[in-house]
Order: sequence, then C-alpha cells, then structure tokens
Amino acid sequence: GERILVADDNPGVRASLEGLLQDLYLEPELVSSGAEAVARLLACNTGGDGPPFSRVLLDWRMPGMDGDATAVEMRAALESPLPRPQRPVILLLAPFGVSEAISRMEKSGMDGFIDKPVTRSRLIRGLSEGEEFDAGQLDRRREKLLGQEEETGARIGGARVLLAQAGDVTPRIIRELLERVGVVVELAGDAATALEMAARYPFDAVLLDYHLPELGGASSAQKIRELPGCRELPIIALLSHAGWEEKKHCLDAGMRDHLELPPRAERLHGLLTKWITPYVHGEEPEGFPRQDHVLGRISGLDLMLGLERIGGNRGLYRRLLVRFRRDYEGIGEWIRSRFAAGAFLECVPMLHSLKAAARNLGMISLAESAEALEGALTSGEAVLRQAALPSGCG
Repeated sequence: GERILVADDNPGVRASLEGLLQDLYLEPELVSSGAEAVARLLACNTGGDGPPFSRVLLDWRMPGMDGDATAVEMRAALESPLPRPQRPVILLLAPFGVSEAISRMEKSGMDGFIDKPVTRSRLIRGLSEGEEFDAGQLDRRREKLLGQEEETGARIGGARVLLAQAGDVTPRIIRELLERVGVVVELAGDAATALEMAARYPFDAVLLDYHLPELGGASSAQKIRELPGCRELPIIALLSHAGWEEKKHCLDAGMRDHLELPPRAERLHGLLTKWITPYVHGEEPEGFPRQDHVLGRISGLDLMLGLERIGGNRGLYRRLLVRFRRDYEGIGEWIRSRFAAGAFLECVPMLHSLKAAARNLGMISLAESAEALEGALTSGEAVLRQAALPSGCG
C-alpha cells in the first residue's frame, strides 16, 4: 500500500490514525514531532532510506514546530531535489471548526486538512484531496471494506456489546468500528459501572480493559461471571502489548479471548463473529420498502443519519432495519400489558435496548421517547404515559 507519514505528539491519536490507515490498506509511519517528520520525509523521498511517502499528515500544534511551519520546511527542502509531480501531498490535522487552523493551512501552502477527531469517513475524504492521488484505488479499497463490513454485519449486526474501557480515544475507535457493522455499544469507564450495567441489561459480549479502574479486568470478569445469566457470556480482554502471563491471567479469570490494542477492524470483527451467536435473518417481510426514497419518507426515520453511522453501507442498513422490525414488533402493546400487570420494572431492559438500537438506525424521536420512559421508570415514576412511545411501536 501507499506510504503515509503521520506527525502528532499525542500517542493516542497516533495509535488511532495507525489503525485507521492500516484498515485502508495503507502503510503509516508515525513520528511525534515536526522535526522528526522533516527528517523522515527527506530520508525516504530523497535519500533512498525506504519507499517514498505519498501523503503527509501533520498535527496543527506540536512542540517545537507546528504543522504549518513543518509543511513550509518540507516544501522548501523538497523544492529542488524533487519535481512537483513527485512531492507528497501535505494535509493538516486540526479540530473541527477552528478558523485559525484553516488560515494557517492556506498561508503555508498545504494541500488540505482533515478534521479532528479523525474518523474513517473524514480520513477518506481528506486523503482524496490532491492531484496525485489515485481516487479510483481508494474507491476500490472502500468497496472492499464495505463488503467485509456487510458480511460481518449480516452475522452480528444488532448484537449488544458492553465496552468497559477507561479513557477517550480507544473507546471512541472501538465504538466507531463496531457501529459501522451495526453492533450496539454501551460504554462503561470503570468496574463499578460495568458491573451495574452487566447486572441490569442483556449483552451478547463484553470487551473488558485489562487495566480497568477500580478492580482491574480480571477481577471484574470474575464478578461478571457471578451475575445471573452471565456464566456463559463471552468476555474478551483488551490488552496493550500483553505478555504470556497477562494472557494466561485473563483466561484463568474466565475471559474467552483477547484483543491487542490499538484495535484493528479485521481482528475486532473477527473476534466478535467468533464468539457471538450469528443472527438468522430469514426472508424480508412482504412489502418491506426497497428504495431509499421510500425509506426516507418513513416518519421518525432519519435515513441519512442511519446510513452515516454505518459508513453508507445500504445493504447492511436494510438488514438492520429488518432485524429491528422483528426484534421490536409489538413492543408498545407489550409495555402496556406490563403496566397493566403492575410489572413496571420489567420494561426497563427492553426500553434500554430499544433506545440504543433506534439511535443507531437514525430513529432519534423513538430513542428519545424510550429514554424518557426508561428514566421515568428507574426514578420510580410508574405512570403509563401513552405519548411516551410513538404509535409506530405498537
């Protein structure tokens, strides 16, 4: 794959970009400063110290030399050794909506920018900028990825995963990778929250940080195993540079497998496909709409938002809609029957699942209604509110 040079002083961002680029079958090289980036670019693109870089991604603010200053130095250093067609495209990494960053990019003569936090869709759009880039090749990579994601989503799309992981960057990456195949992800940042959620809601798998705050991953796994209905729940450890002892410790604690961090989409999807029981889709219901313009007219369904969450994969989105209809058909009547029987709290897990699944598919009003009713029940307001669920849920 094409070589991409990445300069960012944040190790979490570097790890995120490395995974995203590798999943596009590109070859990233990571450095932490502008000076290092200039040295590596000259070494490879003019000195023969490895294959040349076709793209350079520079963080807008770095110690010593910011991204725009780095770009100016790169341009000056490459002005004579390389003809224009052989110079790399240089892109600025900057927070979304920061006008100062855009101004810096333009003044330094950079080729474009990519908004942070960097997602796969933003990365693809950014990499497509520049005359020298083979847009057709990127399109082919994207089609291959969509095909892989649709196949994975057909097996585990709609599954519910508890992600117990501290921090911000890694959970965001894992969540995005899973939501792209239609998996519903619930986040817990510490052991107490993870145990509370595992006890209250049904999950198909748990991704558990080995260094989870409070109890740690191994002890948390043992406690989850003791919860009703969780004895056979697949628990997968999240490990960074794990040695043999850590992996054995996880297995001894009742975890089924492990995932090395930073996460790779192929490995993550493969593990969950291995441990989650595949969903049997069956035939589409008769009369189910096939065209986007028909789906777009369904009240309460934001088609574009739903498609965006899974990377525009229309085939997978249709599968997920069919599953949603089967899973939640008649839920409104079921909730009313539970209220009539006085079994208010029996509704909470189902409402929680409905809320997350609806939000993933772009049914925002339905998700908000389910969330409001769930909140009312958990706070002790056991009052049947006919308007809490749209009539379409019946």
